[in-house]
Parts: sequence; C-alpha cells; structure tokens
Amino acid sequence: MAVSVPSASGEDIIDYHVRLTNQGALEDFANALKDALVTRMRASERFSGIRLKNTALRYNDFMNPTRVGEADYKTNTISVRETTGALDLADTVIHECAHMLVGPVGHNEEWRDACAALGLVFAGVQDLPALGHQHQPSTVTDR
Repeated sequence: MAVSVPSASGEDIIDYHVRLTNQGALEDFANALKDALVTRMRASERFSGIRLKNTALRYNDFMNPTRVGEADYKTNTISVRETTGALDLADTVIHECAHMLVGPVGHNEEWRDACAALGLVFAGVQDLPALGHQHQPSTVTDR
C-alpha cells in the first residue's frame, strides 16, 4: 500500500512507509498480498499456489519482539505483527510465504529462490540483518 502525496512542484511522490493503523487493516493488507502471491505462483507452479492458498495468515502482536513474522509449518499458519509500514509488511509476508514453500530450511539458497519466485529480490546476505530484513522499494519487483 502506497500513498501518493503532492510535492511542492505539483508532482506526486509515493510514500512507501504508510502505517496500517489497526489490526483489521493489517490483516486485510497481508491477506490481499498473500492472495496476489497465490495468483502469481499458480501461473507457474500450481501446487505451490495451492499450498500458499491454504496457508492461514494472522495478526499476532504477542510474538517474540525481535520478529515481525513467523511461519508455523505444523499449523500451516503465517503470523505477522505491526511493522514500520505497508512496504515492510509486504516484505514480511513474502519472506514468510517463501518459508512456507520450502519448509524449515532457514535462509538458504532454496529459500532465496522461493523469494525470487514470489518477487522479492535480495542484493546479498547483508539484506538479512539479525533482527529483521529491510529492503528498499527498488528491491521489490513485479516480474
């Protein structure tokens, strides 16, 4: 979710750091993003799309404070919590969907390939700091 704001010159600038103000908006945005990922995956790999479609996505503000998302393979659920904005939430949803596709393998090459298949591109390992993962808008691509 981005908001266009008119600049002094009259051109619109896009603010990628829109905050989602309530749990309902956060869950709606995260689920809309997951649905878009399902559509993307079904076009190229039907069973991965089905797996993601059947994955529940829920808001959970009580998870470990160093985490903004978590994939639970046993319950086929992704949990997310408030982030710094809509772009960071999109990053988290894609990150966790990639975990659901490849299973509990950590941040290895298979997981990075799943991220790329879902549209999240990494410049390198430095994109995965210990307490989260932050990407600039230019690293989220629509292929």
